[in-house]
Amino acid sequence: MINSLRGIFLEMNRLNDVDYMKLAIQAARHGQGCTYTNPMVGAVIVKDNQILATGYHKQFGANHAEIDTLNNLKSIDQAQGATMYVTLEPCSHFGETPPCCRRIVGVGIHKVVIGQKDPNPVVHENGIRFLREHHVEVVMTSLSKDVRNINQFYNFYFENQRPFITLKYASTLDGKLNQIENQRSIITGHEALKDANQIRQNYQAILIGEHTLKIDNPALTVRNDTNIKYPPVRILLVNNASSIVDSQIVNDKQAPVLILCHENDCEIKNNNVEVVEGRWTPERITSFLNEKGIQSILVEGGSRVQSDFIQAGLVDRVINYISPKLWGGQSLPVAYSKMDKLVELNFRIEDVQQIESDLKITADRQEVPHV
Repeated sequence: MINSLRGIFLEMNRLNDVDYMKLAIQAARHGQGCTYTNPMVGAVIVKDNQILATGYHKQFGANHAEIDTLNNLKSIDQAQGATMYVTLEPCSHFGETPPCCRRIVGVGIHKVVIGQKDPNPVVHENGIRFLREHHVEVVMTSLSKDVRNINQFYNFYFENQRPFITLKYASTLDGKLNQIENQRSIITGHEALKDANQIRQNYQAILIGEHTLKIDNPALTVRNDTNIKYPPVRILLVNNASSIVDSQIVNDKQAPVLILCHENDCEIKNNNVEVVEGRWTPERITSFLNEKGIQSILVEGGSRVQSDFIQAGLVDRVINYISPKLWGGQSLPVAYSKMDKLVELNFRIEDVQQIESDLKITADRQEVPHV
C-alpha cells in the first residue's frame, strides 16, 4: 500500500508537507493491533523533493517509527540535511527504546514536520524543545485532526485521565435486546455479527456482566484475525467468581481475563485469569482500569451494565446495530434499570452504514454547553 501511494505522489510535479504527512499517516496505520499501549506512528524522510524512506512503529517494544524509517534508508548518510515527517512528536526520554530525538539530531536531520504533540506528559513538548535546542527546525502540520484520529483512544486517555468507553450492542427497531428471558437472541445478520466482532481488535478491554456471560457464554475474542499481538483483556463483572468457573472464558487461554467480583470463594487454576474483589461501580471500574494503563473499553452488555455506565455518564461512543424487526411486549430493552434517576447524554451521529438488511450507527459524545 505504501509503495502504491508513493507512486501516485511521485507522479505529481512537486509534493508539499500535506502530501508527505498523508503518506506518514498511511504508514502509521500498518501498526494497528500491534502497538498495545503505544500509539501508532508513521514517518517519512524526504530530501530534494524525493522520498528516501518510510517506516512505522511495528509493535510494542520495537523501534519507534523515526528509528524504523532511518533504518530503511539505503545509507544513513542520506539523512544529513533531510526532512523527517512524523505523525507524533518524537520522544526525548529513555523508555522501552532509546530517545528518538537524539538519533534524529545525531544523523543530521535538519527539519522535522510533526503531526501532533504527544499528550503523554513524559513526552509532551519535551521532544520539540530538545530538537529546537539542537538547531533542528520544527514545524507543526495542518493535518492535526487527521493525525489525531489515528490514536483517538491514546489521546483521550492522556487528556482525560481515564479510558475511552464505547457502548456496543445490537437491537431491534423498538430497542429490544432479548426476545426470550434468559435465552440468547440472535438479532442481526451474519455480516453485522462479523463486523461487530472485528471492532474488538481496536480496544484494549472488553467488558460484560454476569447475566450476559451466563446466557451467551461468549469467548470475547477477535476471530479470523491473526495480526492481533495484544488481544483485548476480557473483563467479567460478577457477584461471585465461583458462579462462572465453568465458563469458556475462564478456562481458555486465548486472551487475558480480569474478573471483577464482589466475592470470591473459589480458586481458579488458570494463570491467564486475575480475580479482584471490590464494590465495583462504573466509576470504580474506570479508575481501576485507568491505573492499569488500559486506554479503551468496549462495553458489550448486558442491559443492566449498559444502564449503569449511562447513569454514571461514562459513555463516550455508542455503536448500535439495528435490525429491521419489532419484538414488542416485555422483551428486554436497551439499558434497562429499575433506578428512578434520569440522565441525558447527548451524542453526535458520526456514521450510518448499511450492512445487508441491518444498520450500524456510530455516535460520539457531545458535551452540552453550560447555560
